[in-house]
Amino acid sequence: MKAAAARLLPLATIALISLNLRPFLTGVGPLAAAIDAATGLGLQGMALLTLLPMLLMGGGAFAGPFLQRAVAPGRLVLLALALLAAGSFLRLFAASGGLLLGTAILCGLGAAIVQVVIPGVIKREFPKRTPVVMGLYSAMLMGGGALGAQASPFLARVSGSWRVALALLAAPAIAALALAMRLPRDDAVRATSGTMTALLRRPRTWMLMACFGLVNGGYASAVAWLAPYYQEQGRSVAASGDLFAALAIAQAAAALLLPIAARGRRPSRLVMVEPCDAGRRLCRTGLRAADRPAALRHPPRSGTRRMLCIDDDCRA
Repeated sequence: MKAAAARLLPLATIALISLNLRPFLTGVGPLAAAIDAATGLGLQGMALLTLLPMLLMGGGAFAGPFLQRAVAPGRLVLLALALLAAGSFLRLFAASGGLLLGTAILCGLGAAIVQVVIPGVIKREFPKRTPVVMGLYSAMLMGGGALGAQASPFLARVSGSWRVALALLAAPAIAALALAMRLPRDDAVRATSGTMTALLRRPRTWMLMACFGLVNGGYASAVAWLAPYYQEQGRSVAASGDLFAALAIAQAAAALLLPIAARGRRPSRLVMVEPCDAGRRLCRTGLRAADRPAALRHPPRSGTRRMLCIDDDCRA
């Protein structure tokens, strides 16, 4: 019994940690109108709430190897979870746009650290099941995006404040921190000379970086503007959160199922291309069948925004 619990603890910890890497991003979009009205951030400032964390995550990929040689991965994960919890909780006191951007930096640093450490932890703890566990990690990460998009409108409606809603997203990070503290301590990663230099010399490395950059650019745009744009078309705050949650759930399903489908097969582009093509066709069909397709296919009129007030400091 104890042996089984010892095996499940790292897996459960990885899943719960992964769940915290997106809610601080996706929880903002459905509440963007109220946040903008209360803080005066404007469109450029609201974009920074997504851009700053994404930049930190990208830069963290290069700083990760140096961090892991200096500090044990387990301690880095604890630090990252503390940053995520603090960044989300401090949004309760974000009286200005500058303070809100500061919380985005804290959360972005935490997510950046986790994203460079956890893949190595998975390879070390689950050497024979790395693809499946990586799929679980990715699925929970995207599931966290769905959680943030759906929870923030609900919590804002119940509490009457967008600040309280965003601060409550610290709860999963605190739970993950408590669970991670039960893991055995580990040591800093030994240096492997020339690994990054060798990777950067490969053309495939740059191609993958470009592909992932484009994918994440599209994701960041959806995080920042999909829910506000949907609201501009007359939909409710809750409905805009549901829309992004549906997107995130589809991402989570793909992240979990594709590694399982590819297991035991020779590497093939068809494993990725066929599901992506099917998804594209399904999306096109859905847009054609939508009762208001213009809401998703035409750009918004410049200068028109509908402010949806949630708490008493929201102005039209």
